Amino acid sequence: MTSPGRRLWLACLLAFSGGVRAQAPATAPAEPETSVQVVPAATAAADARAAAAIVSAFHADLRDNWRQGVLDLLAPDVAIFEQGYTESSRDAYASGHLDNDLTFARTTQYDVVHRESLASGDTAWVITQARTTGTFAGENVDIDNTETMILQRRGGKWQIVHIHWSAHPRAQ
Repeated sequence: MTSPGRRLWLACLLAFSGGVRAQAPATAPAEPETSVQVVPAATAAADARAAAAIVSAFHADLRDNWRQGVLDLLAPDVAIFEQGYTESSRDAYASGHLDNDLTFARTTQYDVVHRESLASGDTAWVITQARTTGTFAGENVDIDNTETMILQRRGGKWQIVHIHWSAHPRAQ
């Protein structure tokens, strides 16, 4: 027979070690179990570099007028936010303003001023500040851009799942 103090100690030990699981009331939805994935710093850094390379490839494909290359880097369910407008899929972007983006990128110069990339597990994000100069539709262009891209590793490859672009005329 165990003492009440020993039983309490065993109950606490089992509860904190995962041996006893509290049951939620029948009316409450079960909470999903979460797991913590420990990723070595070198792996996270390599993933961040890989994600930044995808973003660079995206801009190169735009500049080189390679429509299919651009689309291949986007997830089917990509959400693109630009200057208050939204395109909620790769198909919407392809039939929307992709052609204008290809022309814009081909006729202007996009220079990265600062870029940071981070990764955690199968998610990465790349933030970029850039300057775009040149001529588009007969107008001079000199703008500061900010960009956030979120990528997910799906089927072993990185895909862009979200883009947020904003820009404003460069202060003279």
